[in-house]
Amino acid sequence: MAIAQQRKILRTQPEGKNPNAEHVTSIAIEFLKKLGNKHGIKPKKVSLKGELYVVELEIGKNTTAVVQIEVQTREIKEYEIQKKEKEESGFSSSFSPKVLIMIFGISVAVYFVLELLDVVSLLFGR
Repeated sequence: MAIAQQRKILRTQPEGKNPNAEHVTSIAIEFLKKLGNKHGIKPKKVSLKGELYVVELEIGKNTTAVVQIEVQTREIKEYEIQKKEKEESGFSSSFSPKVLIMIFGISVAVYFVLELLDVVSLLFGR
């Protein structure tokens, strides 16, 4: 019940007074929910740049949103939703399991073809 009252208070801040960081964060969260992002929205940063509040939010694990809200009108002037790029960590991420299985399968097939042609015994002295 207290959360619902808090949301109502944040939305109904007097027009003459400039919004604070908490108020613009709630505006940005409500906006993202209207866009279809219902769960996992976590505020990261709010900053005031001139006449715009810039609100940065995490949406899930791999997505961030930046919402710009005008101070006087409380209107959303711009927003951007970005996917985070995954960091590649060496050998394991450069080869998918399918590629590794295919390389192994080709190696086995080449070995058996060479075995049938009796090339293996010539190379390894059997």
